[in-house]
Amino acid sequence: MKRVLLSILVIGILLLSACGAPSALPIETPSTPPPTEQPTPTPTPIPVPPPLPGGEEVIDALDTDKLLDIGYNQPDKIVTVEGDIVSTYYARGSKGQPTFLNFHDPYEGYFTAVIWGDDRGKFPPNPESYYLYKKVRIKGKIEIYKGDPEIILRQPSQIWVVE
Repeated sequence: MKRVLLSILVIGILLLSACGAPSALPIETPSTPPPTEQPTPTPTPIPVPPPLPGGEEVIDALDTDKLLDIGYNQPDKIVTVEGDIVSTYYARGSKGQPTFLNFHDPYEGYFTAVIWGDDRGKFPPNPESYYLYKKVRIKGKIEIYKGDPEIILRQPSQIWVVE
């Protein structure tokens, strides 16, 4: 009879441990290593506009009167103009294949930046898409074309995105 009771007891313990019931016997569990700390990703730096020397003025792209005054009276003065590009146009079929970066819609009567086809490859691909809806600063000499102020962009260093 002792043998039967002992067998029942052993079978009961085996069944309980197979079902996941806690055991009275100490069971060693493998130690879990502490979670490894993931390195914090470094955010991509936001391009910062270069400092303007000597407190140089930044002119609003929509200040047409001021830009016209500089273009007519100080045509050799290099200025910095800031504003939002609100429309663009790549005139692929036109002479010189200009790309127009416009700061007002309609663009007539307002400041525009122009990239000629010969210089287009120096800029990001599809500059008409790249700069669209971005705030930019443009540096150069104000030229007057059909009564409107513009800056011709010959180098990418003349334009940068402002956050």
